Amino acid sequence: MLFTSPVFLLLFLPLMLGVYTLTPPRLRPRAILIFNLAFYALACFESPASLLFILLCAVFTYCAAFAVFSVKKTYPIIFVVCVLFGVLAVLRYLGVWADEAAARRYLPIGASFYLLSCLSCIVDIRRGDAPMPRRFIEVLTYITFFPVMIAGPVIKYKNFRKLIEPESLHFTAAGVSSGIILFAQGFIKRVAIASFFDASYDSIVERMMDYTEEPISVGVGLILAVLLLTAVYFAFSGYSDMARGICAMLGISLQPDFGVCILAHTPMEYANNFLASLGEWIRDYIRRPLTAMLPEDIEDRRKKKALNALISAICALFMLLWFKIGIRVLPAIAILLIPPVVGELVDLKELFERKKILKTIGSIATFLFITLFWMLIRTRDLSSLEVIFGNITIGKPLQYYLTSQTLINLELPIILAFIALVQLPVILGMTFKRRQSPFLKSGKWRFAWSMLLLAVFILCIYYYLPQYPALATEPFRDIIF
Repeated sequence: MLFTSPVFLLLFLPLMLGVYTLTPPRLRPRAILIFNLAFYALACFESPASLLFILLCAVFTYCAAFAVFSVKKTYPIIFVVCVLFGVLAVLRYLGVWADEAAARRYLPIGASFYLLSCLSCIVDIRRGDAPMPRRFIEVLTYITFFPVMIAGPVIKYKNFRKLIEPESLHFTAAGVSSGIILFAQGFIKRVAIASFFDASYDSIVERMMDYTEEPISVGVGLILAVLLLTAVYFAFSGYSDMARGICAMLGISLQPDFGVCILAHTPMEYANNFLASLGEWIRDYIRRPLTAMLPEDIEDRRKKKALNALISAICALFMLLWFKIGIRVLPAIAILLIPPVVGELVDLKELFERKKILKTIGSIATFLFITLFWMLIRTRDLSSLEVIFGNITIGKPLQYYLTSQTLINLELPIILAFIALVQLPVILGMTFKRRQSPFLKSGKWRFAWSMLLLAVFILCIYYYLPQYPALATEPFRDIIF
């Protein structure tokens, strides 16, 4: 059961809100724990290993937190970190090699998020940023917090324990209504927009391989890149908006997790804008400890830059390992570690400020790097990309015809209208930042936009959800959950 499934939309979510409304404020944290366990019991009905893994993670986290809190030594935290990263590596290896049916049945869903939560809880207690939990159910509530276990945002334990306190849960009618609007916005992004571009990408690639035996042309390759990046962005940001919407319904306010990725000048800037909470998590729990281990008396500037470049490469590697990467594409994925290393060795910000042309070059290079990354994640096999692209050519009329026949139809204007609708607040904020009309300053345009959004949300439930059942109701194929 996912956020886009009919069971969640028509049964679980209304029942959850009804029970939560009748729950006394002091008992709402416990109600959230019950909702978490009920959600995972339904979601993991066909995969008991997932539910068992969640409980084991919670027990391990509670015991490990007690150990690092009681023993003021270094070796407990080192042991805990090695265990967590070892489990993640094993699951990543098994997830790549196991067939889809076996992975669904025997591999835990959401393993990456659980392990991030475990490490955050233990490290925050070890640092003194959060107190030792008084009860096991406090850790269990954090580990099993279901809204953010699909695609984030990644919440640190020190922040979560403050958000989940009874006096911090501001459950109001305004919060529920804004949460519903945010959930509807994310649903439209995932079920309609991302599914359309995802299906168009697959259809064009299939036609290129079935009807043409020639290398793909530059124009078609550019179209495929735009389709893929658009589908990925709206898929991830859609699930993130739905997660934030559910949290808002429960009285928990979370910051947006996705920025304007397409305008990034470097791959790391793209990554930080694409999934800001994960980048912040990596900086806090990986970069910060590794930087603290460096000697403070390093006078050689080159040596210091080289060590910082190594740390950046380690952080980038961890971010890459969060995704489902096949063994065959690991050599090609290693190429994507070059940009963060170069960024540390060379002060790119200073270069961009001195020479504006470098910003354009950086944006083009970032676009190529990110497109290569997502295509490798998608295919998980370098040979398939060689078959599709091979020796790229300039113009192939048949390929353009097949592409236009697949992409340009009556549904395209509707999807573009949906994109304009869900991005309307951002567009108006960027366009009318200095001058806003009285209509925009009032709440009338917000009400009109919300009503139109809800109408499109209902349309997506009755039309687009049955049209794209596999894309809308299955987890991301790009991540091991």
